[in-house]
Amino acid sequence: MKNEYIRQMNLIKKQANEERKKLLKAIANKQINQPTVAPLLTRLNTIAKQELEDTSFLQATKNTDVVQAGKNVISGVQ
Repeated sequence: MKNEYIRQMNLIKKQANEERKKLLKAIANKQINQPTVAPLLTRLNTIAKQELEDTSFLQATKNTDVVQAGKNVISGVQ
């Protein structure tokens, strides 16, 4: 399950990088008018929110694993 989330997170990061490249290219080509940049910024914001949510979920999952490992040590489970 964690591997699937990591894979999804990497895919989201790849998409974000592609969108950032498009935005930088638009700026470099001086195509920085509202209709060109606004959709890219909206997409980047959406991707950034997904990255944060996925990172938070993975961190919570890691913390749960650490707590369970600690309980196993205390109870003598190997």
